[in-house]
Amino acid sequence: MKLFSFYKEYMQSIKSKLIVSVILIHAILMSLVIFDLVQRESAFMQTQLSSKAYELTSILAQTSSVSLLNNDLVALEELLSSFNNKSNNSMVFILDKSAKVRASTNREYFNKYLDDAISKNLLETIKNENVLHHQTTHDNVIDTIQIIEVEKNVIGYVRTILDSTVLSNELAIITQQGLFYVLLAILLGSFFAWFSVRKITSRLDIVALASEKIANKDFNVDLPLSDNNDEVSKMTNAFYVMSKSIQGYIDDLQKSNELIYNEKQLAEVTLSSIGDCVIVTDASGKITFINPAAEEIIKYNINEAKGKKIEELFELYSEDTHLKLESQLYVSIREERVVWLSNHTLLVNRYGRQYAIEDSSAPIKNIHGTIEGAILVFHDVTLKKKEERRIKWQSTHDSLTKLNNRLGFETVLNNLSQQPQRDNSQHALLFMDLDKFKIINDTAGHLAGDEILKQVASLLSKSIRKNDFLSRFGGDEFGLILFNCDKELSKEIAQKLIDAVLEYTFKWRDKEFKIGVSIGISMIDKDNYDPTLILSSADLACYVAKERGRNRYYIAQESDLAYLNNEQQFNWVSKINNALRDKKFVLHVQKIKDLIAENDHYEVLIRLLDEQNSIIYPDSFLPHAQKYALLPKIDRYVIEEFFSWFKTHETTLAKNLTFSVNITGQSISDVEFVDDVLLLVHKYNMDCNRVIFEITESTAIANLNESQLFFDKLTTQGFRFSLDDFGTGLSSFAYLKSLPIHFLKIDGAFIKNMLTDKIDRGMVESIFKIGSLMNLKIIAEYSETDAIISELKNIGIQYAQGYAVEKPHSIHDLLN
Repeated sequence: MKLFSFYKEYMQSIKSKLIVSVILIHAILMSLVIFDLVQRESAFMQTQLSSKAYELTSILAQTSSVSLLNNDLVALEELLSSFNNKSNNSMVFILDKSAKVRASTNREYFNKYLDDAISKNLLETIKNENVLHHQTTHDNVIDTIQIIEVEKNVIGYVRTILDSTVLSNELAIITQQGLFYVLLAILLGSFFAWFSVRKITSRLDIVALASEKIANKDFNVDLPLSDNNDEVSKMTNAFYVMSKSIQGYIDDLQKSNELIYNEKQLAEVTLSSIGDCVIVTDASGKITFINPAAEEIIKYNINEAKGKKIEELFELYSEDTHLKLESQLYVSIREERVVWLSNHTLLVNRYGRQYAIEDSSAPIKNIHGTIEGAILVFHDVTLKKKEERRIKWQSTHDSLTKLNNRLGFETVLNNLSQQPQRDNSQHALLFMDLDKFKIINDTAGHLAGDEILKQVASLLSKSIRKNDFLSRFGGDEFGLILFNCDKELSKEIAQKLIDAVLEYTFKWRDKEFKIGVSIGISMIDKDNYDPTLILSSADLACYVAKERGRNRYYIAQESDLAYLNNEQQFNWVSKINNALRDKKFVLHVQKIKDLIAENDHYEVLIRLLDEQNSIIYPDSFLPHAQKYALLPKIDRYVIEEFFSWFKTHETTLAKNLTFSVNITGQSISDVEFVDDVLLLVHKYNMDCNRVIFEITESTAIANLNESQLFFDKLTTQGFRFSLDDFGTGLSSFAYLKSLPIHFLKIDGAFIKNMLTDKIDRGMVESIFKIGSLMNLKIIAEYSETDAIISELKNIGIQYAQGYAVEKPHSIHDLLN
């Protein structure tokens, strides 16, 4: 251990390392020299012995040919006897053509065949390769064979086996002598190394001490300066200069920090621009780099793109005007600023494929602020744009008839209403309401109602001019704009539409139905250009047409508008208020069947009784109630009536029976509504776990913040919530995570066609799967047939509601 510690401590000095290094290098070099000498001597001796073997074999082949040909065995024996005393002759054989030994330095082999593997291999090699002689080395011998020929005829073979052991002995002597010289050289080299290194490193010790002082931030060092040109003198002088200039280096370090800061700023600019596709150019706009995402879009790889300009690889166009655009990259270089491209840009790649893109570009500057290039970052928004167009189309079109909806209609009307002020043109708006539609819808079911709406939409489309604009407002109401149409022409077209609908017969299963249409006409001209008044007057004119016997048209006039505003439109306000006062609103229910377990519940519905106690359905009075903000009153009425009925008959109802009660968007936005509900809960001591409040998807999203507060306050009381008409809005599943929804009711538009429409069935299945992952119970409304019920079971949907389950009926029927 002491020896090891001494060695470890000793080897830490550069002096000892230099000495050992010199000794090792000297020893290695001498060893290599001796090794090379031995190898060369061995190769030389081996070559000499091999040549000797060839020479001996050749002489024997020549001198033995006559004796072998004459079969003179005595002469052959005499010939071989001269080789018995050779020091490195192992064996000599003379063989006849059949490879039988005719003479040998060892008489035991006479007249025998050499059948060992080596002998056979030698004979086969010289025969097969058609050579005069062949040599091989094995077992420390050199084995040589040569053909004996007479007049080019093979009469036999000479084989010599020379012992090479003597070579090994001679090489061993040479190696021992070489090792002696190596050791002698190492000793001499060690002494020389010790003497030389000691002289060289004496001044290094002084430099080492100075280095320690500098390491301790003491730059006041005293070093012996020298004019000598050796390395140690140069190093000593350099250390002295370093100690005096180190403070200057500290100043340079500060400048380096500033450079790092500028580079950091440059990196931040670059990183802030990075998107999907990245293209980097020099200051002239020539490309220096593109990433794989950009290669995929523009269809050029980096090797093809390098050195080219942007416009050589792809072109940019305006999505709106289709005019060619300049790349924003050049704007960044020119104006030295970050530039964002508009979101209506098309990129056309080398193969002509178009991509909608959103991009940005930023200049790349050096530390001096000079532009060195620019970076262009863009990403493909083609699918996003396609989805936006789909959503935009859905927002302005009716999903059932594929016609424009009321929103799309009002957009066209708003634009058109200003035209007469500019060019004195005249147009017409037709408000159409189907007659007897509700009877068919209620008796034949919603599927029949939807089918007749689609057929009527097609019928109306075929009966109008190509440039006219047809829309479905909702329910059985349609709107039509007749461009560049005067009053007389509008009456002709209206009558044509009435006649077409009257001639139309709707067939459903084994029944036939006839319908009609009432049309209200409002002219659009320089005197009547307010879109709201135009639409309202057409609506009221349609009402007049219905009041006058249906299946006719009526053109709105100022006197009619004033009269109807006072006598008819506001009549619904008083009618609704009177019904609330006189309790003419009655409750109906419709079963929501549990397809998996016996856990049915009911949806509470509202109906209005007229003077003859005939039922008026909600689509007749709810639009008016919504228009005059009467829906919260109706919602309060329904909740109190239901709470009162439930409390009265609670003991006769099944203990697990629950009810869904609809809540409108106006009530959600009413700040006092929740408190009124809680007062009713207290008043009737209501079991809130038995009640599910149901709101539509569009209501929840349009009033998301109010809905959140509404749900939070009532959930704490035990109420549960169901989201109605899910899937028709423009929303996604994302908001569901923020709302305490328990039930999800799939919109009937998907259910009724799911057996024939793969997309509708896919939507139903997707809503079910995602809803199930969120632990929501799924309800399928508009379950009109047993086949739909069966398919719902296959998918795994738990609840179904519709005519195939049960038609709506009075709530009092539950007591029977």
